[in-house]
Amino acid sequence: FLHAIGVVVPSPRGLLFHEDAYTIMQSSVDKRMDYLRSRRSTMEGALSQAMQKVIQAAPDDPVKFLAQQLLEQTSISGSKPLHQAIAQDATNTLDHNTKLDIYSAPSELRNTGIICTIGPKTQAPDKLTMLRQTGMNVMRMNFSHGSHAEHAERVANLRESVKADPLTGRLCAIALDTKGPEIRTGNQKTGSQGESKMVMGTTVTVTTDEQYKQECCAELIWVDYKNLPKVMKVGDLIYIDDGLLSLKVTSIDNDKTLKCEVLNTAMLGSHKGCNLPEVDVDLPALSEKDKSDLAWGVSQEVDMVFASFIRKASDVREVRECLVAADPVYGKRIRIISKIENHEGMRNFDEVLQETDGVMVARGDLGIEIPPEKVFIAQKMMISKCNKAGKPVICATQMLESMT
Repeated sequence: FLHAIGVVVPSPRGLLFHEDAYTIMQSSVDKRMDYLRSRRSTMEGALSQAMQKVIQAAPDDPVKFLAQQLLEQTSISGSKPLHQAIAQDATNTLDHNTKLDIYSAPSELRNTGIICTIGPKTQAPDKLTMLRQTGMNVMRMNFSHGSHAEHAERVANLRESVKADPLTGRLCAIALDTKGPEIRTGNQKTGSQGESKMVMGTTVTVTTDEQYKQECCAELIWVDYKNLPKVMKVGDLIYIDDGLLSLKVTSIDNDKTLKCEVLNTAMLGSHKGCNLPEVDVDLPALSEKDKSDLAWGVSQEVDMVFASFIRKASDVREVRECLVAADPVYGKRIRIISKIENHEGMRNFDEVLQETDGVMVARGDLGIEIPPEKVFIAQKMMISKCNKAGKPVICATQMLESMT
């Protein structure tokens, strides 16, 4: 009933305490009911006239005829039909699109939420209030950067913002985005700020030997994934620094070293991320940092977790176990949004969807793993399957950059 009349119902835990949530919800209900009462006489008059016309006309489809008459009565009264009401009667997508009206007042409830990543420039309570006023529904904290103390300040500031300006009960959720398992290169021999020019057609040695961790250069690259030579085969690709540098495996020398051909000329710095497209890596679902961050998130009573690099259903279960271990009650209630970012996650999407509470289509990393022109196909498939399963889905990153 509350949703039907346009009232957002806050959750009992999270941003507000019970009594605050109830007070805000009651205020929102009262305001909405006052509006409906003010419209009652107008609607009763329109309905009476429409019913008389139905009786006189005796149409074959009285329900549709009545709806049309009500819309006409609303238009005569000087206001346009609300919420694209005319288009809602369409029988197909093309008909629906032709009936869309830019002058029709929108619904008070958006079906699509807006997620904002909060950093130092936007973490002040007044800035968060401005973001909420302009549509922010979820505050995202990126745990690839920042300390627990910095993120704790953002959580406290958001809750302060909500209490100071409740916005008639429209709450804002808190999301913790994990860093996730990753593969990175070592430091350049010339220093952490140095760079090496990688020239197309040359050969480079890629090693996991710890003695070369600080010795990266144009001829040698150290990576922190110990099993790299075991999971790679000749012909496989390695993408470094979001795909700016591409390598092709030409030989596997031993259990620590392989040789690669440089496929394009690019500059390589220190500590850059690596992607292994179409290779099933055996990295754990959660690093030690991720486990610490999740336990912290439970203590702060965050609303959801964006779990990075989810590859299979067991990864989701591992995240849930970590949350429950921190707090058996609240850990079970935190929603897990699985980020699909590579081929393995795509191949196991159906089993992940069954286990997870929601899905994030991580277009940025996915566009490195699969050809960019295939991203929209994966995106449509995942969104449609989530819609069919009745689970929330987030489409994220490079929404505009990919169009240029």
